[in-house]
Amino acid sequence: MTTPRIPPNATISNIAAQRGLTPASVSARDLLRKQAVTESLNVPNPASATTGMALDYDAEGSRIDLPVMDIAFYDENPRTNINPLYGEIKESIRESGIRSPLVVTRKPNTKQYFLAAGGNTRLLSIRELWEETQDPRFYKTTCTFTAWKSDSDVLAGHLIENEVRGNMSFWDKAQGRWSLKTKLEAQQGATLGLRKFETALKEIGLATQLSVLSNYFFAVERLKTIGNRLSKENVKLIQPRYNLYKKLAALHGIDEAMFQRECFEPSQLAFLETAPAASKQPFNPPPSDAGDDGEGLFDTNAFLIMAEQAVLDYLKLSDADGAVMLRKIQEFPDITLGELKQVIHANQRNTSEPPIAAVIAAGLQAAGAPDPALLAAQHAAQANDDDTSDFAGTPPSTVSTDGGTPPPVILPPVAPKPPPSLELRIDKAKKELMVAVRELVGAAKLYDDFYEYKGAKYGFFVEFPKAPLDSHDNAVDRCTAWWLIASLSGQQDYDTVSLLPDTSAWRHSFLGLPPADGAETLDHETRVQHDLGAMGSYMPVAWLATSHRPVVSIALRCLNLHQQAQVLLSEQAEQVTQLSSAQTPSANAEGEV
Repeated sequence: MTTPRIPPNATISNIAAQRGLTPASVSARDLLRKQAVTESLNVPNPASATTGMALDYDAEGSRIDLPVMDIAFYDENPRTNINPLYGEIKESIRESGIRSPLVVTRKPNTKQYFLAAGGNTRLLSIRELWEETQDPRFYKTTCTFTAWKSDSDVLAGHLIENEVRGNMSFWDKAQGRWSLKTKLEAQQGATLGLRKFETALKEIGLATQLSVLSNYFFAVERLKTIGNRLSKENVKLIQPRYNLYKKLAALHGIDEAMFQRECFEPSQLAFLETAPAASKQPFNPPPSDAGDDGEGLFDTNAFLIMAEQAVLDYLKLSDADGAVMLRKIQEFPDITLGELKQVIHANQRNTSEPPIAAVIAAGLQAAGAPDPALLAAQHAAQANDDDTSDFAGTPPSTVSTDGGTPPPVILPPVAPKPPPSLELRIDKAKKELMVAVRELVGAAKLYDDFYEYKGAKYGFFVEFPKAPLDSHDNAVDRCTAWWLIASLSGQQDYDTVSLLPDTSAWRHSFLGLPPADGAETLDHETRVQHDLGAMGSYMPVAWLATSHRPVVSIALRCLNLHQQAQVLLSEQAEQVTQLSSAQTPSANAEGEV
């Protein structure tokens, strides 16, 4: 069978017409094409894992570009002064933009982004550059988003960032930590003591020494009026003097709140009214300084002179009496107002009245009695006379009939005095030791930790420090003296500790009793390590070898006097043992008593 061939001149249209096929119109073809496209677009997308997610959700750590004018500053930024590196930061952004993205966050159910971890200086700089130049490079900036956690978390982030990127003043650091403590307390529903707050700061990554925290909080609570003018060095000088003023006011029946409100705060205002311009300027450490360790222009000495005068005027004390009282409070922290008045009275008597012995002698002579000085001289001559004559004294002279010199008084022979009893010698040794220990307390500035207590073995002991031992410039002296006094008192022995008062925190800790001072419940060794550093670690031989220094000289004298007292106490204990043995009946050979 032969296959039909298509003629060479045939077209597709002719062939379709021969078979009865009619071509579709152009409009019909377009309609079919559109229908096919529509069907293809109606194919559903794959199921999404983010179904139901809010359209404005920001993932933790995601990068977002935000207009710089739409980013808010942190309204509780702890830095209140201008960053000393501000100029350098702005020029760096002008040249290269913000190299490290700003960290932003926003509170739940709000749309406002704001800085979450520092960056206030950088945001201010790029905003100013946009307003000054309208350069598109400064219109937006890339930011890193972090989810909102809490007010305390944001504040801690700003504190850390500010201290890393630029010097903060002492006052800004103090207020920042005070604010952080307040927020943490509100968040936890409990008050944070200084030690617990110190631990919390370490966990946050903002470690701060306890002594520095003490300076910060003292400034915030007691020096608000002049606070932003102060450096750490100013506060370290003011704080111990304030403690003396506060104690003096307390002895006069004035509590600290009233003293602060009616005397100490007004004295700060008065100082600012009369102080030189340099003392009125906020303290802003330069970039070259080591943070708040720099020294500002505030005149601490001038302020303390004015404050002390205000305290004495408030308590109605003369300058001389006030100076004596403050010095005695510094030497003996537990002194009473009555004892202070006795000291003042004795000083006045010694300076304005003749000695009491002269008063007595004058009274006796006026009554016709022999001169006490003459009697004493005769008595001494008679006692020391080596003459072996039969006369017990000077022979009497013949009495003059014309009222001449009366015969000397003949005194009986003076018997040699017996040696003082052992008890008296022990009492004297303890008193001499107490005097030396008081001197050591004053030299090492341990006023707040030293206690005199008659029930103690030697009449004194020391407590756990109220402020860290390294909170003064003489840290080594304070630490060494504390441990030396603790050793001299015997308070590291069980029998001696048992004699301490029930209110003693050291006694409670040593005996394993619940804390008496409201401190955390820690075993004794742990608390010693926490509050003091280490058991007895501050007794370096090199320190004791520097005997030319007054504090060391006093310490060596304390050791010598303590040894003398120990010898006498050992002698007394031996006598008691011998007496006890002598009074105990002995058994005969058959074992009968």
